[in-house]
Amino acid sequence: MSSDKRNPYMVLTVRCAGAGCTNVRGHANHWFVTSVEEGVFVCRAYSSQISLREHDEPVCGQACAHLRLRGPGPCRTFSGVGS
Repeated sequence: MSSDKRNPYMVLTVRCAGAGCTNVRGHANHWFVTSVEEGVFVCRAYSSQISLREHDEPVCGQACAHLRLRGPGPCRTFSGVGS
């Protein structure tokens, strides 16, 4: 028998890192995590089961992921959506 050690009463609030976005992640929302790894923009599915790393920035959808890709500086290379 498998035992889930997560606290069912723990609430994790994640705010979108998209410029000007004020969305907060709800239970059923489909979010992404963006980061820049070795100069490459990475966008993958968000899972509350996996801890965010230091440079991870959660975004609430494709539009905010695109804003993160564009960023304030020069264009970055896009590596694709997903793991």
